[in-house]
Amino acid sequence: MGKFKILVLALAMAGASTAASAAEGSGVYVRGEVGNSTLYVDGDSAVDTAMNGWLGYSFNSLIGVEAHYGSLGKDSDQGSTIEMNATGIGLRLKHEFAGGGYYIAGRAGMERVESQFTDNSFGVHLTEEDDNPYAGLGMGYNVNQNFALTAYWDTRTVPFFVDDERVDTLTVGGEYRF
Repeated sequence: MGKFKILVLALAMAGASTAASAAEGSGVYVRGEVGNSTLYVDGDSAVDTAMNGWLGYSFNSLIGVEAHYGSLGKDSDQGSTIEMNATGIGLRLKHEFAGGGYYIAGRAGMERVESQFTDNSFGVHLTEEDDNPYAGLGMGYNVNQNFALTAYWDTRTVPFFVDDERVDTLTVGGEYRF
């Protein structure tokens, strides 16, 4: 799914939210996340910084849809670099615990991951894109009605030119609900 299609869908979700009836826990939210991304390749792993931006709409306090864009990080070794970015859309399920402001969440969907490989010693630059599922688990704390602190772990398969490999992200963030 192209970035333009995801942007159009996200804008449509935001527009629909103003016309929708106000169910408890419904509405548009944005979330920013930062943390670590671990790429697993042939038994080895590399860690880098991950950053994600999310736009979502909660239909009620339990279920919502989300669109996201983010950097899964980059790894460099002996003159070559791999960098990965993801754009996707999916569902989020959330359960709020009574009285404490804490919640747990699960999310899953499809995303397009773009992998860029550069080898400066040979002047090679390759790009590969692939659509794959992602899934994650999270928890959060509602600071107030509009703002929450979050922590998520996500896993996904990414294109790595010859084989598909796995990337896990562990992030913390803030979510603002309109």
